[in-house]
Amino acid sequence: MKILKTILPCAALIFFSTSAYSECPCKSAPSAITQESLTNEVTNTTGEFSVPFGFIAVGTERDPKLNLPKRIKHVGTGYELILVSGGEYWMGSPEGMGMNDEHPQHKVRLSPFWIGKTEVTYRHFNSAPLPRQMLQRGRDDYPVTNLEWSDADRWCKLSGMRLPTEAEWELSSRGLSGRRYPWGNTWRSTAGNFTGRVRIVGKFSRGASSYGILDLAGNALEWCSDFYDENYYSSSQISNPKGPANGSRHVIRGEGLGADILNGYGITSRSFGYGDYKSELVGFRAAVSPWKKN
Repeated sequence: MKILKTILPCAALIFFSTSAYSECPCKSAPSAITQESLTNEVTNTTGEFSVPFGFIAVGTERDPKLNLPKRIKHVGTGYELILVSGGEYWMGSPEGMGMNDEHPQHKVRLSPFWIGKTEVTYRHFNSAPLPRQMLQRGRDDYPVTNLEWSDADRWCKLSGMRLPTEAEWELSSRGLSGRRYPWGNTWRSTAGNFTGRVRIVGKFSRGASSYGILDLAGNALEWCSDFYDENYYSSSQISNPKGPANGSRHVIRGEGLGADILNGYGITSRSFGYGDYKSELVGFRAAVSPWKKN
């Protein structure tokens, strides 16, 4: 069963590892926008945080405690992100459920952040100031895939964003109540794209998380910022964990091909890829932290 858990998503990824997609040849570049650090505690003081430079609010809805817009958009790329207000939740699977690397279940406390409503698409990716584009005719609204972790990380930094941490990704999916799936605790095969081929983003509204974030289960699997260590949960810090300090593998999260076959193995499922790994089934979504007012 351990093989099914960690290898099944990766087995599908390996199967699709040879791709007709153009490779991203861009080199390292400095971040376009400098982000300020947040404190380790979630603070409910109105007006303590602000929207980072380069982003605008979408709509008028705001979090009443943080006084932050619930939806923002990156001006340069049009990428939309949704506010996750932070808080404490239990990360991982309880005893008797999940796989070894999902244990032990442990408490995590996160500061507020925004995370992409969907995966980054070709349209978003090609709107950033990269040396060369990833061209796929007729696929502007498909998730951009077949990227090494470093390509995804570089795009985020050039756009004033970052990859989400694994803890942020899981909270975005489960919410503070700890759902088994983004939409609830019962498997629903119609809540996402589990066909093994990526589709246009944002088409499965029934699969939205409690925050309104789409495609966390189904469609592309997603790179996270953390290095992967199957035993990391035993030593994870509580406040804003960022994963191991070093490693040769990075975390991949999401439910893709095989989830429907297994009747849904849970959004706590973890996988990984080595530094040069890429697949037509692996993309990413971006995140950004509020600026902390002085």
